[in-house]
Amino acid sequence: MKVLLVSSKKDPCAWLVPGGGLEAGEDTVTAAKREAWEEAGIQGDIARYLGLFESFHHSGVKKHRTAVYIFVVTEEHTDFPEARLGRRRQWFSMDEALLHLARHRPLQSAYLQFLMMSKLKVAAAS
Repeated sequence: MKVLLVSSKKDPCAWLVPGGGLEAGEDTVTAAKREAWEEAGIQGDIARYLGLFESFHHSGVKKHRTAVYIFVVTEEHTDFPEARLGRRRQWFSMDEALLHLARHRPLQSAYLQFLMMSKLKVAAAS
């Protein structure tokens, strides 16, 4: 399994999971597909809902909720909205992606760890 990460706009050496907020009237699936297009130039299908992850802003005041989806990529485009802003995308092995996320976005590494654990549970049950 490969994992697609995008470069941070603030730090182009940092890799992170594509994502963003909901626009008015938008559901989480539509937002996930839109963000995948805008940030990574990919299109495809949602294969699975991984879960809702909650965290708090470092101030402890604002709660942040992130709905995470597993995306099956069917198309990759070279010209996409955030490419013009210098955003890059790159495919990584699961282990490489975990290392990048642990270094730059530790909360996002939980997404991949949860995915790996859920796959182990399915394999053990088979």
